[in-house]
Amino acid sequence: VELAGRPEKIPSTGALSLVRSDPLSQGPKLFSQHCQSCHAYIDPTAENAAEVFAESSAANLFKFGGESWVRGLLDPKRVGGAAYFGNTAHKEGDMVSFVCEDFTDEDEWKRADKEAVVFALVAEAGLLQESGRKNVIKRGQELITDTDRCGSCHPYRNNETELGYAPDLNGWGSEEWLVGIVTDPTHQRFYPDTNDRMPRFGVASDGGLQALSDKQIQLVSQWLRGSWYRPVGHNPKNVSEHP
Repeated sequence: VELAGRPEKIPSTGALSLVRSDPLSQGPKLFSQHCQSCHAYIDPTAENAAEVFAESSAANLFKFGGESWVRGLLDPKRVGGAAYFGNTAHKEGDMVSFVCEDFTDEDEWKRADKEAVVFALVAEAGLLQESGRKNVIKRGQELITDTDRCGSCHPYRNNETELGYAPDLNGWGSEEWLVGIVTDPTHQRFYPDTNDRMPRFGVASDGGLQALSDKQIQLVSQWLRGSWYRPVGHNPKNVSEHP
């Protein structure tokens, strides 16, 4: 009923097609079938979160791209833990090392600059919940671009850092970015040489089919970002909110 209330109404293909193309209906199913064997999807404050993380072999994707997720990524107490890189081949990698060492240097990284990086990344994902942070975001973008800082590893904007060493942060966390990494995590934009067990869901094997169709990849990516239609005022989630 809610889906039928969309501006475009029920299509000629029938109401069932709305359900089949709804991220909130299909995303959890696809995640359970294809992602949950490695990735957790649980609120870190949940009573059983630690147990779920311990059984996972890849990052927790609850609220991926949102402010709380980014803060955890940049927290030296959490980045090397099971909710992020702790159960992966990247546990001893440069990102964990950077967050635990360089990013804790208060002379090099002022608190305001750390905050700026957080909000710049969330802005790349298009998941900012507040407006009025234009100057903060701009400062964060400058820091990420800087080849003496984040840009020493990550390609971003005009920093000319080569693709292939660390993920491209242009559009990080956006639907396009998520679709890209789910389709092929070994692409030059992501982990061409250091991909840790993640399947190429959108790349067909020789003589075979893709593990997930392009539409399915889009649906699970939209679901992870909280991008689905529900009427304004619907409780608990509206299209503009993150799961």
